[in-house]
Amino acid sequence: MNNPTDEKYPAGNWTNFNATDEVSLIGRFEAQLSAAASYNWSITTQVVINRPVYQSRLLTWAPLTQTPSVTGYSVNPGSALYRYQVLPEGMVRLMVAEGTNGTSNLGTKTYTAPFKLESTTNALAEGLIGVPVDNGVLGAAGFGAMITPGSNAISMFRSAAVAWTASGGCRIPRFNMVFKV
Repeated sequence: MNNPTDEKYPAGNWTNFNATDEVSLIGRFEAQLSAAASYNWSITTQVVINRPVYQSRLLTWAPLTQTPSVTGYSVNPGSALYRYQVLPEGMVRLMVAEGTNGTSNLGTKTYTAPFKLESTTNALAEGLIGVPVDNGVLGAAGFGAMITPGSNAISMFRSAAVAWTASGGCRIPRFNMVFKV
């Protein structure tokens, strides 16, 4: 994990790390609170068996920008939540909720996930889109999304064979996907 271009690389200011830099631990550790007036925490020296926790809390995609990279809009949808959660067995759950329409400018919609789908042969990641809004009109039914192996580009589909309208209000009100990284 020494490659800074790998999505699993721990991002941060490691050259000049200080106490105010944000760090998340996915798991547990043993700590002890002192009885002194200063209430100091310390790592215990006794032998303790801890069981790891491999599931994170809900996290925001791309913490530096607070959104995934989105194509297919001249103005991105607003009031949006783009969340993900690291699950056991190398799985990731993605959740999208876009509250207001963006302005469509392409017949395709692509979002970048925070992790790439595994690169194994026949790897598959599919997700369900709640009823999408295309050209200002709420669709009759939801459809889906797909990532190809080794990629983090999610292609969003509003129906089986119909492209998105390249104008007007557009958004994905609800979307969920689980895949192996």
